[in-house]
Amino acid sequence: MPEHSLAYSQDQPNALLLALSDGMPICDGVDLGVHEEDEMWRIFYYRGSQNLDQSLVMYFHSGWKIWSTYRQILTWHFGEPGRIGKILDFASGYGRVTRFIVHDIPPERVWISDIYARGVDFQRQRFGVHGLVSTADPADFRCGERFDAILVSSLFSHLPARTFLRWLRHLWSLLSPGGILMFSVHDEALLPAGHPGKGKLAARGLYFEEESESSSLSKAQYGTTWVTERYVRDNLGRMAANTRGLSVARYPRGFASLQDLYVVVDRPGEDFSGLDVTGGVDGVLDQCSFAFPRQIHLSGWGVDRASSEPLREIRVRIDGQAVRSSTDFHPCPEAVALFPMENVQPVRWQLTFDLPQGADHTSALLTLAAVDAAGREHGMFEGPLHVALLRTARMGLLYMRIEHEAEMARLCADPEARIEREVARLRANAEERIGVLETRIAAMRASRFWKMRDGWFALKRRLGLTNEI
Repeated sequence: MPEHSLAYSQDQPNALLLALSDGMPICDGVDLGVHEEDEMWRIFYYRGSQNLDQSLVMYFHSGWKIWSTYRQILTWHFGEPGRIGKILDFASGYGRVTRFIVHDIPPERVWISDIYARGVDFQRQRFGVHGLVSTADPADFRCGERFDAILVSSLFSHLPARTFLRWLRHLWSLLSPGGILMFSVHDEALLPAGHPGKGKLAARGLYFEEESESSSLSKAQYGTTWVTERYVRDNLGRMAANTRGLSVARYPRGFASLQDLYVVVDRPGEDFSGLDVTGGVDGVLDQCSFAFPRQIHLSGWGVDRASSEPLREIRVRIDGQAVRSSTDFHPCPEAVALFPMENVQPVRWQLTFDLPQGADHTSALLTLAAVDAAGREHGMFEGPLHVALLRTARMGLLYMRIEHEAEMARLCADPEARIEREVARLRANAEERIGVLETRIAAMRASRFWKMRDGWFALKRRLGLTNEI
């Protein structure tokens, strides 16, 4: 088994990851090993100004969110994920999602596949799953298994027309009777207005550019792809005509609040009415403070990426009782950078309330929810109040450390700026001290003692007894 260099392992303490791990089972047996060549982690790392803490939080949160969506669909189809016989995580990379799959499904029933052989070896070693090295051409991919469920995360959003349909048909052929296939795509709505590819997309149903975030794969094989719903449904319909039939549902922005998610079941006439997959609301509770005797202050930000519409309301419950809501939102420009290429406007909110009588200021259950433009409520935080207090205190300290480290890095990179900063600091300190002394002197001159002292010296000068002032 080859040696693998890790960018992170659970042996390394990470307070920010702990503070932001609400809802994620990262402390419950999930393997947190991250390979240093993991391209998804590297994207988060360099997008986040090479900050390890922030990149890990975004990496794990995105993997958990994707698996949470898949898990919801699998529960709808099978009753519970544990009832699945075999599952394939195709285009699995280095295990961003797989690590959470094996938390719910025994690894001996999990297969993974990726074009990165080192990524496949890493997942075999770390997670105990079966591994298949993929190929650029579907005709070269060999697999003797059939699967009850196949998950394809953000692969069809990168394939050119010549392999898009071939991979779709090939993966469909690996599905067991009654199985389920899930895959994500970039919908035509994500192609910017005025883009020169708009006309080609409308005419052909698929538009491909030789550009992607991957630094190692051929851009001609792995670029960026947009498709229309009609293109996807027409081609799935042709597959159904040549097989035993299928049912398909599309969930706009159902995958990571950005890509459209298609759910395809290997039987006709499937009823999808009981399956509601929405992108949810992204956001953070970043401040929770307590003021004696019973006052709580909360603040944070949120954004509905699925609809790009503004939030309607923030609601707070304590022990299930509604205590406060707010519709007062303000722009949050610092969060816009988290969603490049998306036309979204995160908003900041804050509210203050008194704890209801009988509620304990430490153990009371705090529930925070955001209401989207359609009136749907999305949970943003739920847990004991003391957890929220500790979580946001950790966040505050860690963000201060991050800002301090970034400032020191800038100063070290520019010694002249460091000198100027130190001179400015000394000047500011001197001016502050001078101001304090001048205030003290003014107070002394206004005092009764000082007025008596001035009168005494004035008399002595008139009598010629002193020259003092």
